[in-house]
Amino acid sequence: MPETSPQHAPPDSTQVLFQAVATWNTPQRPAAQALIQPLLILERQARLHRHALAPQDLQGTWRLVWITGTQKARRRLAPVLGAGRYLPKGLGITLTYDWTEAGTVANQVCLGPLSLTLSGPAKLVPPRPILAFDFTQVTLAVAGRPLITRPLRGGPAATASFYTQPVQKQAFFVYFWVTPQAIAARGRGGGLALWVRQDPSPENPSGS
Repeated sequence: MPETSPQHAPPDSTQVLFQAVATWNTPQRPAAQALIQPLLILERQARLHRHALAPQDLQGTWRLVWITGTQKARRRLAPVLGAGRYLPKGLGITLTYDWTEAGTVANQVCLGPLSLTLSGPAKLVPPRPILAFDFTQVTLAVAGRPLITRPLRGGPAATASFYTQPVQKQAFFVYFWVTPQAIAARGRGGGLALWVRQDPSPENPSGS
Protein backbone atom coordinates (compact mmCIF):
# COMPACT_ATOMS: atom_id res chain seq x y z
CA MET A 1 0.00 0.00 0.00
CA PRO A 2 1.62 3.30 -1.01
CA GLU A 3 2.11 6.18 1.38
CA THR A 4 0.32 9.40 0.52
CA SER A 5 3.32 11.29 1.88
CA PRO A 6 6.10 11.89 -0.64
CA GLN A 7 9.00 9.51 -0.71
CA HIS A 8 11.42 12.46 -0.54
CA ALA A 9 10.57 13.35 3.07
CA PRO A 10 13.66 13.51 5.33
CA PRO A 11 14.36 10.06 6.84
CA ASP A 12 14.31 11.41 10.40
CA SER A 13 10.76 12.64 9.85
CA THR A 14 9.40 9.14 9.51
CA GLN A 15 11.91 7.45 11.82
CA VAL A 16 10.57 9.07 14.99
CA LEU A 17 6.98 8.50 13.87
CA PHE A 18 7.51 4.80 13.22
CA GLN A 19 9.21 4.60 16.61
CA ALA A 20 6.13 6.18 18.19
CA VAL A 21 3.86 3.79 16.29
CA ALA A 22 5.78 0.78 17.60
CA THR A 23 6.17 1.99 21.20
CA TRP A 24 3.28 4.41 21.91
CA ASN A 25 2.05 2.31 24.85
CA THR A 26 5.49 1.63 26.38
CA PRO A 27 8.05 3.68 28.35
CA GLN A 28 10.33 3.59 25.28
CA ARG A 29 8.09 5.86 23.20
CA PRO A 30 9.46 9.22 21.99
CA ALA A 31 8.47 12.35 23.87
CA ALA A 32 5.07 13.59 22.73
CA GLN A 33 6.54 16.93 21.66
CA ALA A 34 9.09 15.15 19.44
CA LEU A 35 6.33 14.18 16.98
CA ILE A 36 5.29 17.74 16.13
CA GLN A 37 8.10 18.75 13.79
CA PRO A 38 8.21 15.47 11.80
CA LEU A 39 4.46 15.67 11.25
CA LEU A 40 4.67 19.28 10.09
CA ILE A 41 7.46 18.40 7.65
CA LEU A 42 5.39 15.57 6.18
CA GLU A 43 2.34 17.82 5.97
CA ARG A 44 4.26 20.46 4.02
CA GLN A 45 5.64 17.82 1.66
CA ALA A 46 2.17 16.35 1.10
CA ARG A 47 0.76 19.76 0.17
CA LEU A 48 3.32 20.02 -2.63
CA HIS A 49 2.55 16.59 -4.09
CA ARG A 50 -1.22 16.27 -3.47
CA HIS A 51 -1.53 12.50 -3.64
CA ALA A 52 -5.20 11.44 -3.68
CA LEU A 53 -6.36 8.71 -1.34
CA ALA A 54 -7.73 5.35 -2.45
CA PRO A 55 -10.40 3.55 -0.37
CA GLN A 56 -8.04 0.70 0.51
CA ASP A 57 -5.57 3.17 2.03
CA LEU A 58 -7.88 3.77 5.00
CA GLN A 59 -9.91 0.55 5.10
CA GLY A 60 -10.00 -0.99 8.57
CA THR A 61 -9.73 0.11 12.19
CA TRP A 62 -7.27 2.67 13.50
CA ARG A 63 -6.57 3.55 17.14
CA LEU A 64 -5.99 7.17 18.07
CA VAL A 65 -2.75 7.41 20.08
CA TRP A 66 -1.58 11.05 19.87
CA ILE A 67 -3.24 14.45 19.43
CA THR A 68 -2.60 18.18 19.63
CA GLY A 69 -6.27 19.12 19.93
CA THR A 70 -8.03 21.75 17.82
CA GLN A 71 -6.76 25.32 17.66
CA LYS A 72 -9.60 26.41 19.96
CA ALA A 73 -8.83 23.65 22.46
CA ARG A 74 -5.13 24.51 22.45
CA ARG A 75 -5.96 28.10 23.34
CA ARG A 76 -8.16 26.99 26.23
CA LEU A 77 -6.18 23.97 27.44
CA ALA A 78 -2.59 24.85 26.57
CA PRO A 79 -1.20 23.73 29.96
CA VAL A 80 -2.94 20.35 29.56
CA LEU A 81 -2.37 19.60 25.88
CA GLY A 82 0.99 21.32 25.52
CA ALA A 83 2.42 20.75 22.05
CA GLY A 84 0.86 17.31 21.78
CA ARG A 85 0.10 14.35 24.01
CA TYR A 86 -0.35 10.60 23.92
CA LEU A 87 -3.77 9.31 24.89
CA PRO A 88 -4.05 7.23 28.08
CA LYS A 89 -3.68 3.50 27.47
CA GLY A 90 -6.99 2.77 29.20
CA LEU A 91 -8.93 5.03 26.84
CA GLY A 92 -9.58 3.33 23.52
CA ILE A 93 -10.64 5.65 20.70
CA THR A 94 -10.84 4.13 17.24
CA LEU A 95 -11.87 5.07 13.72
CA THR A 96 -13.19 2.35 11.44
CA TYR A 97 -13.54 3.00 7.72
CA ASP A 98 -15.47 0.62 5.48
CA TRP A 99 -15.81 0.92 1.72
CA THR A 100 -17.68 -2.34 1.07
CA GLU A 101 -20.53 -0.34 -0.47
CA ALA A 102 -20.89 3.39 0.17
CA GLY A 103 -18.19 4.77 2.45
CA THR A 104 -18.91 4.66 6.18
CA VAL A 105 -17.06 5.71 9.33
CA ALA A 106 -17.46 4.67 12.97
CA ASN A 107 -15.77 6.56 15.80
CA GLN A 108 -15.79 4.46 18.96
CA VAL A 109 -14.76 5.46 22.48
CA CYS A 110 -14.21 2.59 24.93
CA LEU A 111 -13.64 2.87 28.66
CA GLY A 112 -13.76 -0.45 30.45
CA PRO A 113 -16.89 -2.37 29.35
CA LEU A 114 -18.64 0.80 28.12
CA SER A 115 -18.47 1.95 24.52
CA LEU A 116 -19.99 4.90 22.69
CA THR A 117 -20.00 4.74 18.90
CA LEU A 118 -20.79 7.56 16.49
CA SER A 119 -21.27 6.34 12.94
CA GLY A 120 -22.29 7.65 9.55
CA PRO A 121 -21.27 8.22 5.93
CA ALA A 122 -17.79 9.04 4.65
CA LYS A 123 -16.36 10.00 1.26
CA LEU A 124 -13.03 10.78 -0.36
CA VAL A 125 -12.56 14.16 -2.05
CA PRO A 126 -9.87 13.87 -4.78
CA PRO A 127 -7.49 15.16 -5.94
CA ARG A 128 -6.57 16.17 -2.39
CA PRO A 129 -6.16 13.53 0.36
CA ILE A 130 -9.36 14.66 2.08
CA LEU A 131 -11.89 12.42 3.79
CA ALA A 132 -15.22 14.06 4.65
CA PHE A 133 -17.63 12.47 7.11
CA ASP A 134 -20.77 12.93 9.18
CA PHE A 135 -22.13 11.18 12.25
CA THR A 136 -25.81 10.31 11.87
CA GLN A 137 -26.19 7.55 14.48
CA VAL A 138 -25.08 6.99 18.08
CA THR A 139 -24.88 3.62 19.88
CA LEU A 140 -24.20 2.97 23.56
CA ALA A 141 -23.07 -0.55 24.42
CA VAL A 142 -21.91 -2.53 27.45
CA ALA A 143 -19.51 -5.44 26.95
CA GLY A 144 -20.22 -5.26 23.22
CA ARG A 145 -24.01 -5.51 23.64
CA PRO A 146 -25.89 -2.46 22.29
CA LEU A 147 -28.23 -0.82 24.81
CA ILE A 148 -29.30 2.31 22.94
CA THR A 149 -29.15 3.28 19.27
CA ARG A 150 -30.42 6.67 18.18
CA PRO A 151 -30.30 8.78 15.00
CA LEU A 152 -28.30 12.01 15.03
CA ARG A 153 -28.72 15.22 13.02
CA GLY A 154 -31.32 13.94 10.61
CA GLY A 155 -30.37 10.28 10.72
CA PRO A 156 -31.12 8.37 7.48
CA ALA A 157 -32.11 11.54 5.60
CA ALA A 158 -28.78 13.18 6.44
CA THR A 159 -26.95 10.04 5.36
CA ALA A 160 -28.75 9.95 2.02
CA SER A 161 -27.91 13.56 1.20
CA PHE A 162 -24.34 13.47 2.50
CA TYR A 163 -22.63 12.22 -0.66
CA THR A 164 -23.89 15.14 -2.77
CA GLN A 165 -23.16 17.90 -0.24
CA PRO A 166 -20.09 20.15 -0.75
CA VAL A 167 -17.16 19.33 1.51
CA GLN A 168 -17.03 22.96 2.69
CA LYS A 169 -20.11 22.22 4.80
CA GLN A 170 -18.81 18.95 6.23
CA ALA A 171 -16.35 17.74 8.83
CA PHE A 172 -13.18 16.33 7.30
CA PHE A 173 -9.63 15.12 7.81
CA VAL A 174 -6.73 15.96 5.50
CA TYR A 175 -4.49 12.88 5.59
CA PHE A 176 -0.85 13.71 4.90
CA TRP A 177 0.80 10.48 6.08
CA VAL A 178 -0.73 7.11 5.25
CA THR A 179 1.08 3.80 5.70
CA PRO A 180 -0.04 0.22 6.40
CA GLN A 181 0.92 0.74 10.06
CA ALA A 182 -0.26 4.28 10.82
CA ILE A 183 -2.03 7.37 9.50
CA ALA A 184 -1.79 11.06 10.40
CA ALA A 185 -4.11 13.93 9.55
CA ARG A 186 -5.13 17.47 10.33
CA GLY A 187 -8.78 17.99 11.16
CA ARG A 188 -11.00 20.83 10.09
CA GLY A 189 -10.52 22.41 13.53
CA GLY A 190 -6.75 22.57 12.99
CA GLY A 191 -5.62 19.77 15.30
CA LEU A 192 -3.11 17.07 14.37
CA ALA A 193 -3.71 13.40 15.14
CA LEU A 194 -1.88 10.10 14.78
CA TRP A 195 -3.57 6.70 14.61
CA VAL A 196 -2.05 3.20 14.57
CA ARG A 197 -3.64 0.23 12.83
CA GLN A 198 -5.58 -1.94 15.23
CA ASP A 199 -6.64 -4.70 12.84
CA PRO A 200 -4.41 -6.76 10.55
CA SER A 201 -3.52 -5.34 7.14
CA PRO A 202 -2.51 -7.34 4.03
CA GLU A 203 1.10 -6.19 4.48
CA ASN A 204 1.01 -6.83 8.24
CA PRO A 205 -1.13 -9.90 8.97
CA SER A 206 -0.20 -9.95 12.67
CA GLY A 207 -1.60 -6.45 13.25
CA SER A 208 1.44 -5.63 15.39
